[in-house]
Amino acid sequence: MVRLSSTLSRTCRAGALCVVLLVLLAAPAALAASIPLDEPGFTKAVAKLFRKAMPGTKIKVEGPLALEVRPPDGGSQRAQLDTIYSFCQRNPADCDAAVEQHVARMSATFLQLNVAPDRKLLRAVLRPSVYVEQIRKIYAGKEEPPIEPFVGDLWIVCAFDMPEAIKYLAPGDLAKMNLSKDEALAIAKKNNVEMFQPIERAARAFPDDGVGIVSNNAYDSSRLLAFDSWAPIAAKTGGQLLASAPAADAVIFFDARRPDALDIMRRYTAMVAAHETRPFPPQIFRWSPAGWIVTE
Repeated sequence: MVRLSSTLSRTCRAGALCVVLLVLLAAPAALAASIPLDEPGFTKAVAKLFRKAMPGTKIKVEGPLALEVRPPDGGSQRAQLDTIYSFCQRNPADCDAAVEQHVARMSATFLQLNVAPDRKLLRAVLRPSVYVEQIRKIYAGKEEPPIEPFVGDLWIVCAFDMPEAIKYLAPGDLAKMNLSKDEALAIAKKNNVEMFQPIERAARAFPDDGVGIVSNNAYDSSRLLAFDSWAPIAAKTGGQLLASAPAADAVIFFDARRPDALDIMRRYTAMVAAHETRPFPPQIFRWSPAGWIVTE
């Protein structure tokens, strides 16, 4: 999720929405980042933060934007820094806070690697193709988590919902749960639906234009997978509904009957994505009875 400062992280429960509000209110810029913005310097600085966050864990720099993580109980994991580095290149003033949050989130994930797999914890998360490529790179030669295409540049990845993190399935987890990849994805999607509030209750409106946003937790982009839940909103727009997922923790929607609807959606989608550490491609989707359709 977005973090512009430590204060923002404590006071804003809806990350993406808070970012947009701050942009609209022209919040003062943060201080310049202290983390180096060249690849080698950035990698060394983040490695140092990981060592501080995970005492006893060996953190080795494998190369530019790549770390090897070896917990004291054995095993080895790879940490790719491409996405957080890209964010810092685009938003240097917010880099320190974003890196701090990234390290905290990833450290929590690594420290929970040995938690027993549980069907009740399965979730279906949306990720762009560039992120899926990173997952496949990390799992090269091993059993990767269940993955399937969704729409446009977005893919569905099966993961566990942990108290402090989202953890992708490790090799052998499917066998431990006696599930196939398709069965795990089906259970994950069902668990998603049970987790979400109805969109009408969870959504908030932007200050202008009447655009709706849901940004309450790290899974909100996955609301696009719960297609039936969009039917009431689509009905109110005469079936002319636009939606986008600018980040993992946000989904935006709008009435496509407005003459300037696409331009408005582009603007707000880009606004949210610009301040996310892991932005999604700025694609706009149109609702149809058969499913989401990419408009551009």
